[in-house]
Amino acid sequence: MSSRFLNSFHLKMIAMITMVIDHIGAYFFINNNSLYLVFRYIGRLSFPIFAFLITEGMFYSKNTKKYLLRLFILDLIINLGSLLFLKEYTGSVLLTFVIGGLIIFLLEKQQFFYKILAIIPLGFGFLTSFSFFPIKMTYGFYGLCIILVFYLSKKLAYFLANQNSNNRELINNDYFRTLYISISLSFYIVLSLITTYFANDFHSFFTGSQMSYGIQSFSIISVIILFFYNGKKGYTSK
Repeated sequence: MSSRFLNSFHLKMIAMITMVIDHIGAYFFINNNSLYLVFRYIGRLSFPIFAFLITEGMFYSKNTKKYLLRLFILDLIINLGSLLFLKEYTGSVLLTFVIGGLIIFLLEKQQFFYKILAIIPLGFGFLTSFSFFPIKMTYGFYGLCIILVFYLSKKLAYFLANQNSNNRELINNDYFRTLYISISLSFYIVLSLITTYFANDFHSFFTGSQMSYGIQSFSIISVIILFFYNGKKGYTSK
């Protein structure tokens, strides 16, 4: 039996369950410090797994434009509902995925002109972390960095795998996936160390950010879960 037993459906379920746990901690245990932290630590697994799946989706979706458009429409619906029923606007994590996916979409274009255009959504994501900018997205620029960690790790893994073998099937086997996740983990550790160490400086600079970099560092565990991903789609309703 292969050690890689998780498909994309399994990862979605893990991400959704940990997201629910995170929200339970944030809304129901805010006055109980111990339970609050436990639930939030578990919840840290959610975003990186979703970010990983967004990266995979941008590589393997049959129509990446429709893929991003669906996410964007859902983001608009969520924000509209928040404004109508909660009378507040805090942004949605879906916009983070849309902007991250758009950056990948542009970087994957053959023409250099489109690659340069990736600066626009990247700059937009950067601005969402400031209080003066009217549009918000959950995780802000930090969230985009996580998506780019997975994207750049995948590109580097492709390059190294092709350098070490003339067999095109190599990129689909355990060697490639081990390489991919190992590089992702390395980049992720570096990102977490930097953001945790300079947390106070980042909070002073990103004036609209609500990120808790110390708690967020526990999200590294999610990359270990991704090691068991087998690259398969799994259950689908279609």
